[in-house]
Amino acid sequence: MISNWQFSGAARTFLAGALLCGTVAAVSGCATSRPSASARLSSSPTDVGAVYPDVAGHFRARFRGKPTAREGRGTIGGNSFTAHYEVSTKPYPTEVGEETVKTPLPSSDYQATLRVGEDNFAAVANLTPKKPSVTFFRGYPARQVTMSATDGETYTMLAFFYSKRRFYWVFAPAGQRFHGVVQSFALLQ
Repeated sequence: MISNWQFSGAARTFLAGALLCGTVAAVSGCATSRPSASARLSSSPTDVGAVYPDVAGHFRARFRGKPTAREGRGTIGGNSFTAHYEVSTKPYPTEVGEETVKTPLPSSDYQATLRVGEDNFAAVANLTPKKPSVTFFRGYPARQVTMSATDGETYTMLAFFYSKRRFYWVFAPAGQRFHGVVQSFALLQ
């Protein structure tokens, strides 16, 4: 199981790593060619819990436990960002978030940005990424990855670009619990 301090710190690192790759790809060498593979996410029954809107009014999603609102701000590579995310650690870790950057990112950097973000998230949360895939989420360019914890628990993360200035992510235990959060996810603005 992911400890609370590891989990809450993972989002901050996801944001920093993703933005860093997206804004300084030419310098850091993290830009990659865009794979042509794409797959649609399948549907599953939703998990129990309630749907909560984020306090910034950007999205809503199903959480089994009441989430706590968090916000992060910073500047990386000259590009400032603001992130809003909802985190629930009971009865299991679930996180849904959104980041908005001041300077738009070119679409050619989307996949590399998401890849670096998921790698950073996994490193801070002490998870091992497995089976990453380039996909689409409701028509938006996305990445989905399964991650395993040292105790054998598996989690899934989906991250997608909504626009050149905004991207979202969903993180929850793999399987029905993850699909319940994803199915309930709705953009509000």
